[in-house]
Amino acid sequence: MSPKSAANAALEQRLIQGLVPRLRIFWGVPAASLGPLTKQCLVLSVARGTTVVQRGARLPGVFALAYGSVKLSLRGDDAEERVVSLVRSEEHTSE
Repeated sequence: MSPKSAANAALEQRLIQGLVPRLRIFWGVPAASLGPLTKQCLVLSVARGTTVVQRGARLPGVFALAYGSVKLSLRGDDAEERVVSLVRSEEHTSE
């Protein structure tokens, strides 16, 4: 692993370790118990408009949003987009 990618991996791991204990499902769970879980997590950074999961595809795991927002939408047979839900990270909930 190059020094740059090692530094990036360390930043991502700190992001994960900061996010996971704040998820409602893990409230009250001791940080030591979350260690093995956080080692199984990964950071997925995507550009605006990128499709993360295709309709009908099996999800690769549980998603937690650290920054930004995610739109859950479906396209009908007429190719028109229907927004089902908009999820925002905590950083946006106070706006």
